[in-house]
Amino acid sequence: MDFASGQVLCSLDPHRRLYPASLTKMMTAVLVAERCRPDEWVTVSAEAAAVGETSLNLQAGQQVTVRDLLTGAVVKSANDAAAALACHLSGSQAKFADLMNIRARELGLRGTHFVNPHGLHHPNHYTTAADLATLARAFMTYPLLREITRLPEADLPSLQPGQSRHVWNQNRLLRRWGECTGIKGGYTRQAGKCVAAAARRGGWDLICVVLKSGEVWEDARRLLEWGFANYRRVLPTAALREGCQVRVWGGKQEYVPAALGGTAAFVLPRGARADWQVELLPQDQRAPVTVGQEVGTALVRLPGQAERRLPLVALADVPPLEPVVTQGQALWAVLLLSGAVLLYGTASKILGTRRRRLAAGQRAFDLRGARVGGRQSGDLPRRPGRPRPQRGAGGRKIAARARRVPLRRPK
Repeated sequence: MDFASGQVLCSLDPHRRLYPASLTKMMTAVLVAERCRPDEWVTVSAEAAAVGETSLNLQAGQQVTVRDLLTGAVVKSANDAAAALACHLSGSQAKFADLMNIRARELGLRGTHFVNPHGLHHPNHYTTAADLATLARAFMTYPLLREITRLPEADLPSLQPGQSRHVWNQNRLLRRWGECTGIKGGYTRQAGKCVAAAARRGGWDLICVVLKSGEVWEDARRLLEWGFANYRRVLPTAALREGCQVRVWGGKQEYVPAALGGTAAFVLPRGARADWQVELLPQDQRAPVTVGQEVGTALVRLPGQAERRLPLVALADVPPLEPVVTQGQALWAVLLLSGAVLLYGTASKILGTRRRRLAAGQRAFDLRGARVGGRQSGDLPRRPGRPRPQRGAGGRKIAARARRVPLRRPK
């Protein structure tokens, strides 16, 4: 498997369910690296001290640093060191196994189930070669674990005198092959000999997993050598030189240049032609924009390979436009505008009240009728052509709708 991309170069029964033995400790180390500081102190529990077989001879109540326990678990493959770390994080090995299974699902390990943090045999503790290769990729992304796993030997200063304060790496490839960079070996009677190995050549990292093999170290080296000899790692250099312009709103420049910001390395058989296809998908930005800021996505394709999504990053800074009005001027403008609104509202209220009063007075005058010479307007002679007032059943006049009657002096 290519470490950078996860591309599988060769496989045999990659999804066959097998026992992982001490390769289990890769998951334990990943969880510890994610949640603990290297200089953190761990108090060894009685449960961890009781774990047998390969061990550091830890004692209950003893205090050891996380770094030394990780080194003991990865380099020497000490079961009690892995159990001590598990109990430190979760309180017990069983609870830590639940955490391991949750993390396994997050990593996409569909054929894996953990029961303990060290890999001693249990019928329900299993995995696959494909899952272990994915786990090995995750393991090698942590600088602390990458540093520890390539140590041929190491000192554990926080251990007590008389304990295994100097340990040797169980990975024989580290001593036999200079290009080997880790990772972990293991053995139980049920699992057989197992190894997850990594090697680097010319800046290119490969990973292989071999389970239940009688010649595990030779098989691992042959696989890695075969990968380096028959494949090559290529970069889309032409595509990396390509760029685009990304629109910037509110900036001193209207556009900013952008280019691929990641590594779109592909592994091809030697002699195969690389026909790159690059699709750039820029996204409009709002100022300010800084160098290296992600401003879009690039899709890199190669026939027969999975599509890669890489970020588009800005190649220059774009500062925002300077405001035309200063902050102080804007504050005064807001205050003046607020005062004008208040004055307008007050004047509108006063004028509206006056208009309402005049209208009410006029309506009262219309309903009451105007008096002229001591007589009411209703007693004035009606103009010719107007209908006489109607009378109801009781002989009373039906009040006409109030209307304004022009005043005339009778002849």
